[in-house]
Amino acid sequence: MKRHGIRTETQGLHQILENGDVYIEESNNGRFSRISSEGLVWTYHNADDTNAGHLGWSRHLPAGSLDNVDLRA
Repeated sequence: MKRHGIRTETQGLHQILENGDVYIEESNNGRFSRISSEGLVWTYHNADDTNAGHLGWSRHLPAGSLDNVDLRA
């Protein structure tokens, strides 16, 4: 995490995925990341040059987990 600058002052969460990767939410920095034993898999930063959009209570959903859910409601 240190190598990729992952940190958050007061809020954040992580989720260990089925394959052993770790999903990390940096709430204060507006960033999601996924890390494997090989290193950073991907990152999403909800920010522009001056502001970071707050994130909260995010979750990583496996592919296909919403296949039978009607999202039109």
